[in-house]
Amino acid sequence: VNGIASLLLVPIRNPKAPSIVIGFLSFTSNVPREWTPGDMVLLEMARDLVSATLCHPDIFINLDHEIAHLSATEVEARLSDEQHATVDRIVVLFEKMRRQSKIKDLWVSLGMSAFKYKLARFIISNQTIAMALPAFPFKSRNTNSNVIGTLPDMGEALALANLNSFALQVSEVYPPGCKILVKPFGTWTPVDFLAPIPPAYPNWSIETTNPLPYRPFKYGSDYFVTTGIRRLDWDDWIELDNQWIRYQNIKLARLFGERASRLCMTVPEACDAALETMESVSEYLVCRYPSLFQFKYSATQKQIQIKATGEVYRIHSDDPLKYAALLIQDDLALVIEGVDGQHYLIAGAIPLPGFWRLEDKFNMSLTEIHTTGNVPQFREKLQEGMERFFQKMTSVKAFVRYNYSIQTDGELTWSSSIGSEETFGRGRKDARSNPCIENIHFRSERQALRRLPRSGAILFTVRTYFLPIIDISQELSVP
Repeated sequence: VNGIASLLLVPIRNPKAPSIVIGFLSFTSNVPREWTPGDMVLLEMARDLVSATLCHPDIFINLDHEIAHLSATEVEARLSDEQHATVDRIVVLFEKMRRQSKIKDLWVSLGMSAFKYKLARFIISNQTIAMALPAFPFKSRNTNSNVIGTLPDMGEALALANLNSFALQVSEVYPPGCKILVKPFGTWTPVDFLAPIPPAYPNWSIETTNPLPYRPFKYGSDYFVTTGIRRLDWDDWIELDNQWIRYQNIKLARLFGERASRLCMTVPEACDAALETMESVSEYLVCRYPSLFQFKYSATQKQIQIKATGEVYRIHSDDPLKYAALLIQDDLALVIEGVDGQHYLIAGAIPLPGFWRLEDKFNMSLTEIHTTGNVPQFREKLQEGMERFFQKMTSVKAFVRYNYSIQTDGELTWSSSIGSEETFGRGRKDARSNPCIENIHFRSERQALRRLPRSGAILFTVRTYFLPIIDISQELSVP
């Protein structure tokens, strides 16, 4: 909703069935104005989004852990004939709600079987069916007043009414009923989840393990702009190689140098997330790279030691994000969801930025970071998908994406060819032009993403790969 002074979505209550629990959802604007009408296909869009969200693997809440861990085969064996019929009736109700959906093929091939299985886990234990939407299922796209009439923009109300109708109908065929909860923006409930312990990296060596040759581009004219996010195996969360010593020396000089306070920043509200980052990174490194890291313990504290250098860092330090960044070759950034549904950069240890400064982007939303950075086709192709992805992101999966750029100098920390790091943003009159081919470098980032289970912050680990473009031109895959 754009330009509305205040909108409060009140939970729809009915004495015959559990209500939809919304918590609070509020959208504000500095310029109050009258309601504007929305387009009348909103109901169909709401159904699509509800259907897609309900197919999300973490949509169902089941408090009975014994039942929750039953396999599909075990659940099937426990269901009586009448319970089977109840599952089928609820599926029919859900299909009626999503009858206009454009994701029919996905529902038939994947969603229906998962939906039935999770319904059955509640029904065999006679529990209220509890569904939790990780984000509000519909947000109106109406951002202007180029519509006819005086009706309000009804997208949110229609989505709620549609969900409530489904819950009421379920209660008629299944007495324990159904409740649907929507997580309010800017809230997080700690999750009891530990990432899998990784095995030691096979034959890893600080001298001989080469950087992996990521090439996140393809040759030719058919090129589509996407976020490029894909699942990441937990074992491969952080990658180290024989450039580790070089990266650490650069980071030590930067994070303890004159610009240190502008390269590593944390708002007070992010201190818990920063500590959780240090804990998670340390636990992973000791298991994945035991030849380089080990824990040390004293009567009062836990430390991590770097075997190659002898350095020892406290896990619970005054600046845990900085020391976490010194352990790895990646830069680190933390974002959290605000009450407006946007995700904000609230902490970072960024000694190897290349083209941007943490001090300029700190406390910005990711949308503002991308738009002020003039990311090509961000609003048209990337913004909506990115926002929905982060709103739905859980702690049980990790993700990765890659990007690349061309740099006209050979400096890993800051590209001086675009001007001084101190005065960046005031103009590029001192930027160099007409570089020779020997100075042109390929710069690529491997961005791993995970949501920290305790704080709910999303952690980015950003590994920069940097090599001369001449080297890439010699690769066999280059046409």
